Amino acid sequence: MRQMFQCILFVIVAVIVWQSASAATNDCDLSSDEPSECLASKFRAAEQILATRTVALQAAISDRVRRDPSGTARFADTIKDSDAAWRRNREANCSIIEAAFYDGGGRLNAIEQCQLEETELRNARLSKLLLQFGTPRKQGAKTNGKN
Repeated sequence: MRQMFQCILFVIVAVIVWQSASAATNDCDLSSDEPSECLASKFRAAEQILATRTVALQAAISDRVRRDPSGTARFADTIKDSDAAWRRNREANCSIIEAAFYDGGGRLNAIEQCQLEETELRNARLSKLLLQFGTPRKQGAKTNGKN
């Protein structure tokens, strides 16, 4: 039951983020064939959020496995590998957009809009993971009455 609730919650969050990412690009003027500084700014902001969430996730995982240094190293590599794979996947997904706009204007903006939307979805997924892991505990903080 709990897994079903988490799945439903994830779908709701993903839809909201997808809609907000789409809405966020709607306030940028994409009618020109010139690259949109508005869209580029939103993409840079999404990338900064992604970097912050990735670091927070690494800290949360490290906090959970801090008594096992080999576990910390293994999971740090997992996060790095996941991020690299996700970035390759984002580029592949957005290259479809590039092909669709091959002979027309607006190609650069369409690609950047795709990258923004993919990044916002990744941010939502990392946010969900952070909710599951919680925030990192401070060194020496008591949990369940224990150090």
